[in-house]
Amino acid sequence: MDDFKKKLEENRQMFLSRVEVYRQKLHRYCSRMMGSALDGEDVVQEVLAQAYYRLSQLKQDKPIEPWLFTIAHNKCIDFLRRRKDFVHLHEDMESICDEPDTVEMSDEIKKALRVLVIQLPAMERACVILKDVLDYSLTEIAEIVGTNNGAVKSALHRGRGKLKTVSKDNKKVTPPDSLLSLYAERFNQRDWEGLRELIRQDARLQVVGAAELFQRDQITSGYFTNYQKLEIPWQVTVGKVDGKEVLICWRLEEEKWVTRTAIELKIENGQVVHIKDYIHVDYLLNEAEIESLQP
Repeated sequence: MDDFKKKLEENRQMFLSRVEVYRQKLHRYCSRMMGSALDGEDVVQEVLAQAYYRLSQLKQDKPIEPWLFTIAHNKCIDFLRRRKDFVHLHEDMESICDEPDTVEMSDEIKKALRVLVIQLPAMERACVILKDVLDYSLTEIAEIVGTNNGAVKSALHRGRGKLKTVSKDNKKVTPPDSLLSLYAERFNQRDWEGLRELIRQDARLQVVGAAELFQRDQITSGYFTNYQKLEIPWQVTVGKVDGKEVLICWRLEEEKWVTRTAIELKIENGQVVHIKDYIHVDYLLNEAEIESLQP
């Protein structure tokens, strides 16, 4: 059985190595669709898991990239439906003929795209991201989202038009969760005993990309020990990634503090019940909207 499990893990790692070249691009798409770099990475993890288990369904003459993005698109739609902010766009095929074939991307639209695209209906959002962020052709987009070129043109025209007029709401500044601040303070002090006091007995740790969840004793031993062993100076600060309150991880590189990744904590009744650490996802914050002071 051990040999069997070892072989399965070797095959999984081989698959992940093969698709590594597409991961950052998948993340850009999923994070824009979900409106969050963190939620986007969660979708990417599910996409890769589903793709691996359905690899036998990939036809030999079909490129892997559009197949992965079709899975990613469907996963995003599933997540949005569960989150109840999904708006389905039924294209009126007769009205498509009245839409212009091309719509130019103005500087105004480009500036609004990263932050405001989440406000578009799902189909318009997908087409705008795939075309204006990832530079896919109309035919490639149609294949990914399961429609035709005319519907893609219509969705692009409508989506870009809305991005011209939509305005960004003023954000209310909310104080950070006191437990989150205390966790960050003790984490930075390497006060592992103090951190144990904040973590509930049945807490779980998820290191994104790992195949298993870790229990509390593994959190307070191996997980903290690994951070203790890091040779590069690091700190965490309480901040927001795309509006979600998290711990922002910083590293000192060439005498300058730079953001690297994030840690998300789930807190119930004054204790940490779940830790999700994105330490191995180097691209996580590349295009995210970050609100945090430097260490």
